[in-house]
Order: sequence, then C-alpha cells, then structure tokens
Amino acid sequence: MEEVLHTFERACADLQVPETRAHAEAVLLAFKKSPQPLQACRFILDHSQSPLARFQAASVLQEAGIREWSPMSLDERWGLRSYCLQWALAHADDPAGFVRGKMLAVVAILLKRGWSENNPSDRDSFIRDLQHAATGAGGPAVQKTALSLLEAIVSEFAPSTASPMGLSAEYHEQCRASLERDYLRQFYLWAQQAAHSAAAQIAHQNDTPTHVEICAQAFKLMAHVLGWDFRGPVRRHAAAFSSGRSASEPSGRASRKEGDGHPAPGAEWGEVLLNPESVDWVIGFYANLRRIGGLPGLAGGLGQGWEDAPLAVAARQVIVLLCGLTGEVFGKDEGARRAHLQRLLTGVMTWLVPADVAVQKAANGSEAELLDGCRALAALSCHFSAAAFNQAAPPAAPDRAGAIHSIAALSSVVMSAGGVADVSSETWAGEALDSLLDTWMQLIDPPTKHVSPHDATPTSAAESAGEVFRAYVAAGIAYAKASAHEEDDSSERVLAATAARDERLAAAAGLARVSPAFALPMLSQLFAERRARLQALAQAGGDSTETMEELYWLLLAVGHVMADGGEGEDPEVPHSLLQLSIRYATDVDRDPVTALSRAVLDFACVGLSAEGRHSLLSPRLMEALVWFLARWAGTYLMRERGRTRSAGGAQNGVNGHGPVSEAEGYPALDGAFGEQSGGANTLEALLRIALVSLLEWPGEKDLQAMVCQKLLPALTRRKTLCRHLVKIGPWQELAQAFATLAPPLIAIETSLQRSLSESLSRGAIGFDDKETAAQYVDSILGPVVRRLAELVGTPEFGHVAQRPDVQNLVGALLERLRGAARACGPRTQTPLFAMGVAAFEPMLVLLQVYHNQPQIAYLVLKFVVTWVESQVAHLSPDGMAAMLRFCLALLQVYSRNNMGKVSLDAGSALASENRSEKYKDLRALLLLLMHLTSKDLVDFGTPTASPGGEAPDVAQVVFVGLSIVIPLISVDLLKFPKLCRQYFSLLAHMLEVYPEKVAGLPPPQFASIVATLDFGLRHQEPDVITLSLEALSGVASFHHVAASRGEPGLGVHVSGASESVLAHFLRALLHLLLFEDYSSDIVEPAANALLPLILCEQALYQKLGHELLTGQSDAELQNRLASALHTLLSINGVGTTLDRGNKRKFRQNLQAFLTDVRSFLRTK
Repeated sequence: MEEVLHTFERACADLQVPETRAHAEAVLLAFKKSPQPLQACRFILDHSQSPLARFQAASVLQEAGIREWSPMSLDERWGLRSYCLQWALAHADDPAGFVRGKMLAVVAILLKRGWSENNPSDRDSFIRDLQHAATGAGGPAVQKTALSLLEAIVSEFAPSTASPMGLSAEYHEQCRASLERDYLRQFYLWAQQAAHSAAAQIAHQNDTPTHVEICAQAFKLMAHVLGWDFRGPVRRHAAAFSSGRSASEPSGRASRKEGDGHPAPGAEWGEVLLNPESVDWVIGFYANLRRIGGLPGLAGGLGQGWEDAPLAVAARQVIVLLCGLTGEVFGKDEGARRAHLQRLLTGVMTWLVPADVAVQKAANGSEAELLDGCRALAALSCHFSAAAFNQAAPPAAPDRAGAIHSIAALSSVVMSAGGVADVSSETWAGEALDSLLDTWMQLIDPPTKHVSPHDATPTSAAESAGEVFRAYVAAGIAYAKASAHEEDDSSERVLAATAARDERLAAAAGLARVSPAFALPMLSQLFAERRARLQALAQAGGDSTETMEELYWLLLAVGHVMADGGEGEDPEVPHSLLQLSIRYATDVDRDPVTALSRAVLDFACVGLSAEGRHSLLSPRLMEALVWFLARWAGTYLMRERGRTRSAGGAQNGVNGHGPVSEAEGYPALDGAFGEQSGGANTLEALLRIALVSLLEWPGEKDLQAMVCQKLLPALTRRKTLCRHLVKIGPWQELAQAFATLAPPLIAIETSLQRSLSESLSRGAIGFDDKETAAQYVDSILGPVVRRLAELVGTPEFGHVAQRPDVQNLVGALLERLRGAARACGPRTQTPLFAMGVAAFEPMLVLLQVYHNQPQIAYLVLKFVVTWVESQVAHLSPDGMAAMLRFCLALLQVYSRNNMGKVSLDAGSALASENRSEKYKDLRALLLLLMHLTSKDLVDFGTPTASPGGEAPDVAQVVFVGLSIVIPLISVDLLKFPKLCRQYFSLLAHMLEVYPEKVAGLPPPQFASIVATLDFGLRHQEPDVITLSLEALSGVASFHHVAASRGEPGLGVHVSGASESVLAHFLRALLHLLLFEDYSSDIVEPAANALLPLILCEQALYQKLGHELLTGQSDAELQNRLASALHTLLSINGVGTTLDRGNKRKFRQNLQAFLTDVRSFLRTK
C-alpha cells in the first residue's frame, strides 16, 4: 500500500505540471479502473499528507463505490458509507475543506444509492443521528459538518444536480419524492434551529468565529431547501420525460439573476415558512447583523465589508427566496399573504432606505446588499400589486405613498448613479436598475396577482411611476451629453448596446404611459428647450454636438412612449395615451399627444431645407427623426375606424376599464392627423422627408437604411395611406427617380434596393383598379427588366461582367426585382408574373456568367425563390408550366456549374467562407423546391399545348433539384439551423408524397438520404426530429404497403446488406424512444414511424424486445417490461394496417408504454 500511496501522490503532483500531465492522467486512470480500489482509496485518505491526493482518492472512491455496489454485502455498503462520514467528521477542522466537502458528497451519493434498499427504520435512524449532530449535540465542528452533509444530500437528491449512478430515472424520481415528502421540511427546521442557537452564541461572544461559520452553513442549508424544485408525489410521466430537449426557459424583460427564484412548496409547508416568529427572526437577525457588522470585534470576525461575508450573503439569500414564495403554501388565506408581504417588505426596505445612503455604499464597493434588496423587490412584485405594497408599507413611514414612494426614490438615485448609462448591466448600477424596472413593470400591471378585484393600481403609484420616468429621462439626457464625443468602433458592442438600450427604453416607456398627463408635457418641454438651444448654437456658431446627442436620446425616448414597435403589424395607439387625447376632443391644440407629435414633425421638416440640414441636423440626428416618424406614422397617421379594442396591460395606464371603439374615432388625433383633416399634409411631409433623406444625404448608409427599411414600409403598410400617397408629388418624384436608374438611388446598397423596390411596388394597392395598378408597376419595374436584358444581351457582357461597377449594377437590379416580387398582391400579381417571365432568359445568362461569383449567383437564386413563392398559389396551368420549365432550366444551369465542386466527403474541409456561401446557395435551392411542392399541376388540370414543348411536373423538377442538393449536403452544413430545418421539411414532404421516386434513386443518393435521416433523429431540435420521423414514416409505410401487395417497395435498398435500412432505423428509433432525452411532443410522429417499421421488421422487433428483457436483472422490472411490450401491439385493437384509426390506437399504446418503461429503463 505504501508503494501505491507514493505512486498516487507523485501522479497527483505531476498533474499540476503541463509537461507531465498526460502521463499523470494515465496513471490515475489506470488506478481508477483497477479492480476493487476501495481499500487503496481508504489507505490514501488515511495516510496521505497531500490534499490533492486525498481529493483524487475520494473521487475514485465515489466512482468505485457506485460501480462495485451490487457485489458488496449490506454490511460492506453500510461500512463504506460510515467510513466516509466518520472521515469527514474526524477532519472537520482540516483547512483543506474541499476534501471534506468531497467526502460529504460521497456520503450523500452512497446514501441515495442505497435509499430503496435501506430499511425505513435504519434510514430514519441515520437521519436522526444527523439531526442530533446538526443541532449541536456533537460539538461545533461536528455540527458544521452535519449541516454541510444535509446540504450535500439536498443537492444530490435534487434532479438537476443528481450524480450519475447508472440507475433508472424512476429511481431518481422516487428518491426525490421521498426526500421531499419525509425529510425536507425537517432539514429546514433543523437548519433554522442551528441558526438560532449559533446566533445566540454570537450575541454572547462565545467562540464567535466558529459559530459564525455554523450560522452561515445553517442559512446556506435553508436557502438550498428553499431552492428545491417542489413537485409533490412521484409522477411516472415526469420521470419518463423530465429531461426533454424542449424544456421551456423562464422568460421576462431581463433574465433572472441567481437568487431570484420563486419557490412553490405545498400547503404543508405553510406552518414552517409562514410562521410569523420564524420569518421575523430571520429578518431581525439580518437587521442585527447590519447593526453590528461594521463594528470590529462585534461581528464575529466579519470585519469591514461584512455584506460580502458568507453569513450575510446566505441570510440575504434566504430572505430573497422567502420574497419569491408562491403557490399552495399560502392556501386561500389572503390575510396570510398580506402579512407575509408586510414582514418581508418592511425588512427589505430597511436595506434600501434612505436611498442615497444605500446607493453610496454600493458606489463605495459594498453593492451586494443593494442588489439583493432590488432582487427581493422584484420577487415580491411578481406576486403582489402596487396597492398591496402601499398597504404593507411600514406604519411609521411618513411619506405619502408608503413603499411605492420609497422604491421610486431608490430608482431615481440608482439612475443618477449611472444605472441608465450602463446598458449592458455589467455594473452594480445597471444590474440594480434592471431589477427595479422589472419591479415597476410588475407593479403597474393590472391586478392579476391573486389579489382582490378592488385592489387596483393606486393613483399614488402612477404619480411615483411618473417621477421615476422623469429621473430616467434626466439621467438619459445627462449620459447622452457626457458621451457625445465618445466613439466605439466595435460594431458588435454597438449592436448589443443598442438592443439593451431599446429594451430599457421600452420598460421606461411603460412608466410614462401610466402617467401620460405628466410625462408627455415634460417631454414636450425638454424637446422644445433642446431645439431652442440648438438654434441658438447654430446662430452663434457654437459646438452643437452635445445638444444634438441630447435630442437624439430624447427622440428615442419619445418614440418608445408614443408608439410600440409593431414590426410587420398594425400597432395600436397606447390606451392611456388615447384616453388622454380623448379628454381634449374639443381643444385639439391642447392635446399633449398631438402637441408632442407636432413638435417632432415640425423639427423633422427642418431637414427639408439645405440650410436646416447644414446647421441644425446631423446624419445621426436625422436617423433618429426618421426612426421616430416611421414608428409614429404606423400608429397615428390616418387611423382607420371600425375596430374595437380592449384596454389593459402595463403600458395602457391605470384603472382603465372597458373596450374602446375605434368606430368613434380618436377625436383629437383625427382632427390633427386623420384622413379628412391634416393627415394628407402630414403624409406629404413625411414622403418629402424620405425623398430628401435619400437624395440629399449621399453616402449616409444608416440614414438610407432607416428610410428604406422603416419609414417607407410604415407608409405603405395600410391601404388608406397608399390611396393618398400615390397621388402625392413626392411619391411620384421618388418613383420617377427609381425608374430612371440614375444616381443617387441606384447607388445605394443592394439590400436597400430590395426594401425600396418593395415599398414602391406595394404602393400599387392605392389604385382603384388593376389596370392602373399594372401600369404603375410597369412604369417603375419595366425599366429595370429592360436594363437587365440589355446588359446581358450585349456581346461584350462576358468580358465586362467581372468589373465591380457592372457587378454593383447587376446586384442592384436583381434586388429591385426581388423586392418587387415580395410586394405581390391581388392588384400586382399579374404584372409581377409578367416581370418574372421577361427576366427568365437574363437570369439564366447571369447564373452562367457569374458561376464563379457566388454573391451574384446567390442574388439570382433568391430572386427566383421569392418570385416563385409569391406566384405559385395564383397561377393558371399555363403559367405554372412556364414557371416549371424555367425552374428546371435554372436547376440544370446551376448543376452544370456547381456539381463536383463540393462533395459530402469534402464538406468538413471547406474553408469557412466557402462553406457559408454554399450554405446560402443550398438554402435558396431548398426554399425553391419547397415552394414548388406547395402546389402540383394536378390541382390545376392539364396545361394547354405551348411552344415551349411538354411541361415537366412538379415531382420531376423537385427531384432534379434533389439530385443537386443531396450530394452537396453534409453534416457540416446541416449544422446551420435554417438550412437543416428546410432540408428536412423538403425531405419529409418528398418521402411522404413521392416515396416511389425516392426508392428509385441511385444507391449513393439514397445512402445520403439515410445518413441525413440518421443525423436528423439525433438532432437537438424537436422540429428537426419531428420532420425526420415524418420522412421515416413515409418511406416505411410505402415499403410495408408495397410488400403487402407483393411489390419490391424499396427494393435494392433493403437487401444486400447485413442489416436493412428499415432494420437500422427500427433499432435507432427504439433506442431514441426508450433511452434518450427528447420532448414528449415527438411521441406522436414517432408512433407514426414506429408502427410501419415494426410491421416491416417484426423478427428484429421480437429480437430487440428479448434483448431488453434479458438486460433486466430485477425480476419485478423484467415482468413489468414484458407486460408492456406485449400490450404495445396487443391491446386497444391495434392491427397490421396503416389507416388513420389504427395509427391513433397505436399512438395511445405507445404513449402509455413509454410512460411506464422509460422511467426504469433510462439510467443516470
């Protein structure tokens, strides 16, 4: 043993040296795999002086103990666990605490491994011994160790932190349920008792450092218990599917921070967790800790910075978790809930009041208490309303609004301290502000948090929210001014900061909407002051950078308050703003909503003059104006009547009740911006601003993007607006400038050409008849098609095509055509189809000429994809035939130029850039094939004869496409999520609708399909697995039906190999269903695939069932499995057909089968 010890210690030492690490790892691995290493591990633990060697020995002992558990006798098992516990107790004072912690974890693991084998009385005896130790019967060192062991047990029995043992999920679930039912409350009470006794010793200054450690460990155990995932009794379905891949994650405005949990114990926990004396003691203990923490000699060794000491952190964590309590623990006793809120809110507010003191402590480096206090408020706000907060405010509070006013004051001070400036939440101020904004969003929500119906948001809360918004705006303006001269060259950081800033602004806008009568005039005043200052600086020739930045920030804030984003939707006027505007129905000029809107519109019109652009605006400020105008126009300009909308939501104000009928209109807003009043003039001004931004700000890509991607889409989203804009001069000027194909419009980025063309084409819905709409479409797109045809038709095109200016022109023309195709609608379908037909030949030429220029080839494919998608549902048989002929020709050209460049074998060796380019091409091809499969010629009848010759059918075109795609698809490329989903969507469709054609593929292509299906079954995305199963169901069903008719079915693909394709998938699917993690949503498509596979491979199914039975050593589980396998195909009238009724019966059987057997077949 001495030699083993020496070798082991040397290997552990060598593990720390890079040069000898590999050899050391080999030595340790050999030791771990040696037969029966338990005795050697004990010897090392008892005799080694190296903490690292003892830790490694403990790790081996854990693994070997689980591995050799079955051969050991009950006495040996008990002895091993006792040894580990006694070792930990004997080394309670060892400075190498990580070794002791590991040994305690081993004890917890061995305890769980023998949980079902132990006699309940023996188990109770062991737990009672722990109780005595945890409550101090064995002395301080033993007490601390026992508390640590209880924490390790809770961790080990929790599903999310359980160690692998090779046992069934059902076993783990039974252990969890047993601990939760029989012991967890006792653990909490013992921890509470230990904390009480240790606190008493601390108060009397008896061996204070030791008792501080004991008290901290007791609070850690309490927090660990409160963090338990309370589930109640054993649920077999939960054991079977608890590790699904599609488990939902909590969502919210900001991600939850650690300690923001919401424990949901059962009603039986009420007397433990809601006991007034217990809760008051925890709060009081921490209050006393705050009082003495900073005084040397009185804090039990905590010293300065006591807020970060383990005891303080653990105590606060318990309080925060108590703040998050929810569920059945309260029962139906509303009084208990309110009393719980009052105790906790009273205690937590003492950490945060006075606000300036709390924030100053954080600024000085002691931010932990402030952050935990903000988290506690956020947790309470999830379950209690603003009215409940006010009622629970400390009775001695002198302020007018109780707790809400105090939270408002804290929010304001945090904002002033830099919370608004830190948009990434990387500082304490940013993190605290996030929690406080979460709190406000919950407090100003409608009263839905288990409170009385009359418990509506009080007026004082609305006033406080307005004050918080004022502070937010003030801090935001100050930050904008201070950072006006800063630059950040990192585009990734800018994008991340912009997203975080917008998220914060959206939350702050909710505060403004609670008190719009206060917030909107304030914003109007601030905006007017900055505009006046800007004009004064311009006249004086001063530096206006800071003022412009302030205006930029104000425009963002105003935009978020006035309107929601509503991307792709028709956003509504926020309800509270609408109510405010209605008050001024007879006095439009005094309406705050109208006044603020006019102020920004008026300022935006400054950019219409060259002098205004030069002296009062910058490109960045103009971007903010255009962003605001797009957001505002989609919400306010020429609102249509005839809808009824309901009030509600945090952003919609306080105490709003009942629906608002838009048939009545918006009196003040209609008078200012309605269709019959000032709306037309406003629309003309917006169009003029868009035109000037595109023509007079050359090279300003961000501004051009804002116009093309935000403002113009907002103005063409509704028919009412389009009906007016097509008659307005600026729109006609824009259309004319677009049609001339001249700079500066033709010079803007290609992606913006697409957006611009889409908006211009969408404007056609404003015409009253199709003929006029068609003439309009031809006027703006005819020149594009003709220019493209002329360009590719010139003899020298092949020589000049590679010039950058020519490539830029081709790219712009292609994107214009693609944008127009995206605008296809009832009025424009016919002229846009004609546009596509006219572009057939140029597209084929471009694909041939630019086969070595992937950017242009990709643009060609994307145009065709978009055009086919927009047209395929509307075409006549002749039109569909023309489309199919073109698509077939396109695929043939692409095939000639791309086949052989990338193979399945070479896929993983592709350079990143080339792989990305091939990914884009393949995705475009897959989209094209998917759009074609959405409509078959059979749906349209037989096309008439045409000069183009016999038309191909959809299947023919799609299989030509598949013959191109399949050799190019590799596992590497399937790691692109969008490409992966599209590929499997197409595959599922083809194998279900055309299985006979798939069966006729050459063996190499069929093998590629099999390989990708194999990949799909093992994918992490439930959607991909489902599509793979649908594909598998199609091919297996085809083969079963064909075989039952005496036909070859898959023929050569199921013969000639040691295991057929269907046998391979039967084995793989059964393994997936029985042993792997997946969402329960895939059981239905899996059943549809499994039934035909079983019918095709019945002998293999019987063999696999026998292997499962022989692999079960437990007789009871073996009988249970045999019964489940028998009933899967024998009950509920399941037959050998694949009709809908039989599939439904089999699905029901499979669900019951998996719920039963997965719980004990799956191991961890």
